[in-house]
Amino acid sequence: GAWVRDVVGVDDKDPPSYAARWLFGMLFGSGELRNAFQTLFAVMRRCSDDDLDMLESSVELYIQGNGLLNADIRSDYDSLILYYVILSSEHQLFYTPVPTLRTLQSYFGAQIGTNPIYRDFMPYCLFTNSQDPACKEQNYQTTTGFVYKPDSYFNKTAKLPTSLLVLNGALDPITPDDQAKYQFDQYQATNKLFVNISDASHSVVDNKCGYKIYISYLMNDGNTAKVDTSCMADRVANLTLSSSLSEEIFGASNIDKGQSNRSNSGASTRLTLFAFVCIAIFLVA
Repeated sequence: GAWVRDVVGVDDKDPPSYAARWLFGMLFGSGELRNAFQTLFAVMRRCSDDDLDMLESSVELYIQGNGLLNADIRSDYDSLILYYVILSSEHQLFYTPVPTLRTLQSYFGAQIGTNPIYRDFMPYCLFTNSQDPACKEQNYQTTTGFVYKPDSYFNKTAKLPTSLLVLNGALDPITPDDQAKYQFDQYQATNKLFVNISDASHSVVDNKCGYKIYISYLMNDGNTAKVDTSCMADRVANLTLSSSLSEEIFGASNIDKGQSNRSNSGASTRLTLFAFVCIAIFLVA
């Protein structure tokens, strides 16, 4: 399982199926990239020598080059350090008391494809200096901790004098539908609207319908009664991979037909290795 582990970036102790779950979960959670789901699955299952060349020279570069799975700690746009400070200070992803690492891994392992929340467990413990019993079980290195104390407004819902629009993606692994709706119901406002978009993930405004609803809300000055949600009726699943995206990810435009623009240049030893990778991905739990 070396290739899928390396490209996804899971721990060496994790089974290859964890990497596959994360990779396919990421693809399906993206409005555009989910169209590559079937093709990538077929390529990895087919296991030809050309397929291995394609994965190593095109797919791997695309995933890592676009930072699709691992956050860049140096990014000015999306601070990983700030994320962990908030996560650790406000228990954003874990309930109290924090579940054990094994429990979090079992949540992940029970899904076909999802976000590996268990990977946030060790940073949480380090940022909080392992105050929770579940952290102490792991015997992590002692730290001084780096958290803040939430103020009196923490975890309290406000009475809204204006209006509220909550957009949720049904494919969001971080905010499930029931939790999003529960949070929405807590807000005290007469002018509020909850929309759950079936084919959207965590960033709902990246979805065409989600963006249209958001713009309609702004154009109507927050009057939720006038928000146009008609695009919800047109939500038709479309997993057709465009030629341009196929070229960008796979370096070829006709992968679905079992063809490739590449030559048979891989050695038999590499084919044997890739066959092992494929077996590990689909058979190892």
